[in-house]
Amino acid sequence: MGFQPHLELLFLRDHRFSSDRGDTRMPSPHRSTSQSAIIFAIVLGLTSIFSASPVDDQGKSPTSSNSPAGLSAKSAPVPGGHSVKLSWKASVPASNSPLDAITGYNVYRSKQADMPLTAENKVKSLNGPITSYIDTDVNPGETWHYVATAVSARGKESDRSNEVTITIP
Repeated sequence: MGFQPHLELLFLRDHRFSSDRGDTRMPSPHRSTSQSAIIFAIVLGLTSIFSASPVDDQGKSPTSSNSPAGLSAKSAPVPGGHSVKLSWKASVPASNSPLDAITGYNVYRSKQADMPLTAENKVKSLNGPITSYIDTDVNPGETWHYVATAVSARGKESDRSNEVTITIP
């Protein structure tokens, strides 16, 4: 009688599991609403961590965006000029993993619509759960386009929010 390694998977649904040994799809008739999960495999008393992401019927991960929602802009006069107050709804993390926690937001602006998210267009990086920003570097008659992105603890930036356009009176 030989020694048999013990393997225990604690979460199985319709997910694609990946490890350094390859990528395997493990279907189940049950659908999961989870965006991702951590799988703990106990093999020979050692813990290995596998990551899992939900997959659709074609084996592709669905697009899930944790981008800020409801971005809005309002112009307001301030002593010596004008400002644009931006606000948005807080983003929801992609999973319960601490690495996916939202740690801040980036605000971008450009005079062109559909701007690229470049360092040149980034006007502010906000740390923490701040869901508003006041841009005071604006002048009457200018038109600006703004978007925001969420930043996770692992430094990953979300998809862009809706774009808002405002002309300074």
